[in-house]
Amino acid sequence: MDLTVSPSRLRGAVRAPASKSDFQRACAAALLHNGKTVLENVGTSADDKAALQLAVDLGLEILSQKEATLTVQSAGKIRPRSNPVFCGESGLATRLFIPIAALSEVPVTFSGKGSLLARPLHFFYEILPQLGIRISGNGATLPLTVQGPLQPKSLLVDGSLSSQFISGLLFAFSAGAETEVFLKVKNPVSQPYLEMTIATLRAFGKEIFPEKEGIFRIFPTNNALQKDLRYPVEGDWSSAAVWIAAAALGADVEIKGLSSQSLQADRVLAEVLAQTGIKVFWNHAGLRVAGKPQNGFSFDLTDAPDLFPVLATLAFSLPGESRISGLPRLVHKESNRLESVAELLRRGGISFEISGNKVVIPGGQTFHAATVSACNDHRIVMAASLAALNASGPVKISGVEAVSKSYPAFFEDLQMLGGEVVEDSCRRSLRDSQT
Repeated sequence: MDLTVSPSRLRGAVRAPASKSDFQRACAAALLHNGKTVLENVGTSADDKAALQLAVDLGLEILSQKEATLTVQSAGKIRPRSNPVFCGESGLATRLFIPIAALSEVPVTFSGKGSLLARPLHFFYEILPQLGIRISGNGATLPLTVQGPLQPKSLLVDGSLSSQFISGLLFAFSAGAETEVFLKVKNPVSQPYLEMTIATLRAFGKEIFPEKEGIFRIFPTNNALQKDLRYPVEGDWSSAAVWIAAAALGADVEIKGLSSQSLQADRVLAEVLAQTGIKVFWNHAGLRVAGKPQNGFSFDLTDAPDLFPVLATLAFSLPGESRISGLPRLVHKESNRLESVAELLRRGGISFEISGNKVVIPGGQTFHAATVSACNDHRIVMAASLAALNASGPVKISGVEAVSKSYPAFFEDLQMLGGEVVEDSCRRSLRDSQT
């Protein structure tokens, strides 16, 4: 579907959607927990639904749901109900649940769709056989089949590709360890996401402790006693980043539902804005920004690669030059985000320079009226919409349905804040004629 977003001044309050990073971890933890779990502020994105369904397919039982509160129950064991299981396009859910499924001696085949089918999984093909797992597939991507039971042992692994692989192992080790074991990670990336994983596991009673950077000690957990838990899911800093950036560029927007104490990696956006002279502060209702940008910023994406589309879009509107490094982390996303963001900027007439591991974006530029592609990437949809708010004319975005991966209500919220959004007239007329 195509939508056109016109220059608009946003005003009002918006609630951040549930963090899919937090919700998907909570689904995995609830599956491995012996007892009931009440999940508050459950996610509704495509990735959230994929993670919940994976947990159900592997043994989680849904007892009830009332609005955004979901009550589930598990025996704390993996009891596959379906084969194959389907991951949608969620890289995190895939990498969390493959090691978890391998706790069972029943073979489980994982499948997916879209860009997920090209995202690398060779880490599991290399590591899981060392843990007693039979794994079959093409050696690189989905589909793949695992059969356990996984036998945790002290292990050294390379974490340079993605922290999601490490998070998956930490979940499986915390549930399956029968003796004290260490997971040692060389070249770890996205440390805040590993901190999120540890916080979630400990909230569910697992005994896992970081010794120092890259070393995790996991103790056996007594899972025999049932215990009921309540777990509130945080608001999503990754999705809220577009509203925070809009506010930094002059929109009068307040963002609700975020935690000032969050471990989410993209909370670092507040520090990036501080470099430009923008202050992020909290009042009784939510988050706001104050001040006007005075200069550009420098930022390394290594621990927060999902911020790149919004940061690149923010950068060209600032008074000074900005430098963004850590570009290798952008390749294996829903799109190759270095290429898709570069194409977005080119379409809008924005000048920039890529040199090695760094992109330099001069400030003081205006995005032109243009037609751009979402490249099947939810974060490109949001970045293009942000670019349109202060553009010289309307920006037509093709493939906007990709935003449902993380933020299904994005365009509803954009319109609620005063954004001017129009569906492509030809498509609308065609659909109307068929009804």
